[in-house]
Amino acid sequence: MANPLTPDVLADPVALTRALVDIESVSRNEKEIADCIELVLADAPHLTVHRQQNTIMARTELGRARSGWCWPGTSTRCR
Repeated sequence: MANPLTPDVLADPVALTRALVDIESVSRNEKEIADCIELVLADAPHLTVHRQQNTIMARTELGRARSGWCWPGTSTRCR
């Protein structure tokens, strides 16, 4: 199957939402949508993309200091 996340679709928030919703991704069957998203993100030169099973993580590699993260709704200290 061809990736439905084409440049035209990515440029239009409504078309992007429709394309993502149209990809079957019920629980335990997210491979197809993960494949599509990974392909799109891998083309962005400023991102480093990591994948673990059907979970995709992308982060910028712009040479800036790390800003950190916090778990919302907890008292966990930001890192």
